[in-house]
Amino acid sequence: MANPFLNKSFSKSPTVIFNNHEIMTRAGVLNKSIFLFVLTLLSASATWGVVFRGINPSSYALTGGLLGFAMALTASFKPKWSPYLAPVYSLAEGVFLGAFSAVVHARYPGLPLQAVLATFVTFLLMLSLYRMKIIRVTERFRSVLFGAALAIATYYLIAWVASSFFQVIPFNFGDSWISIAFSVFVIIIAALNLAVDFDFIERQLAQRAPKYMEWFSAMALMITLIWLYIEILNLLSKINKND
Repeated sequence: MANPFLNKSFSKSPTVIFNNHEIMTRAGVLNKSIFLFVLTLLSASATWGVVFRGINPSSYALTGGLLGFAMALTASFKPKWSPYLAPVYSLAEGVFLGAFSAVVHARYPGLPLQAVLATFVTFLLMLSLYRMKIIRVTERFRSVLFGAALAIATYYLIAWVASSFFQVIPFNFGDSWISIAFSVFVIIIAALNLAVDFDFIERQLAQRAPKYMEWFSAMALMITLIWLYIEILNLLSKINKND
């Protein structure tokens, strides 16, 4: 969902160091973000190919999703391990995304590409709004977003339990206007979380955080972008059902 380990880091800043070769830099975060994105893309492409050869994607999606979650959870407690956890996270999430996207593409050809483009545009828009200080990340802003993300995660968990064990179909599973409105709301929350990520990176740069925080920050961005992509793809699928 959101980045809970970012909230931990706001209250427990890394040790400040003074050797310029050991501190995080903006270029370092950018390079590592690109590297993680490429890993995710390669992993997703490989899984996409496997699924289209007729192999059931369920095991790939489940394995990738669980492993990615485990890496993110571990990083929240052990940021120093981020140089090792972040690449594994990206590869695992690539497997999940490749399987998920291939299934959607089989039903709605071209939809995953539209979701990728929409995610990229949203990222650039949020970055611009943040850089122009149109969006200001305050403590209240972070608290409200964290509460909203936690509420969404809790609802998704309840919806999964209800649908899996009690055969109850949650409203967000359908293509009703209420379901579409809910997806739009979740996308807005995910997009706003990008501003929190940008602010987190700026804070760590100002505090001369250790080098490993480049990996941690890049991983945070990937988590939000992957969440945003999934929600956009989900919304596009709902809209196409109505066509």
